[in-house]
Amino acid sequence: LKVNSVVYSESVSELPPALAEVSDREYESFAKQFARRNGEGEREKIAALPSELKLFVQSIANRSPMEKVQAIEAYVRDSTYYDFDNGQVMDQSRGVTIEDRLRFMQSRLDDIRQEKPNLAKELAGKRYAGVCADFAEITAAMLRDAGIMSGVASVFRPYGLSVMTGDAHAV
Repeated sequence: LKVNSVVYSESVSELPPALAEVSDREYESFAKQFARRNGEGEREKIAALPSELKLFVQSIANRSPMEKVQAIEAYVRDSTYYDFDNGQVMDQSRGVTIEDRLRFMQSRLDDIRQEKPNLAKELAGKRYAGVCADFAEITAAMLRDAGIMSGVASVFRPYGLSVMTGDAHAV
């Protein structure tokens, strides 16, 4: 038997362990160690947040690191609408600053409200319409503003030997 190549796959997590309930001091110690190994990139501000988001981040400033993460996740989930029909407008928001993207996402939500009045109940309290990549970037920007290291991971979930753009996801 002649073997031309060996093919294998190995999955290794390079992410830090999940954030457990820790004190501010414990978190800062972890963050400094992480930055020494990996650089300061995950701590730098992503964008100047609009006043509404900035006020929210300031309102949770005295919470523990875990409580900040949970509050920001809940805020983003509660204030956003997943726009499954975004294909027609996707190019308009590509390559713009987060500030411009947030304005675009607000405008898009206004358009959806006009186009689909039947969604009025579902859209109540929502501020932004977008997709996972938009929400991941907003979340990361808010987390960094709150002093929590964060980043955005964009991946494809393959099926067999094929990968489709519909299999893309960001967190």
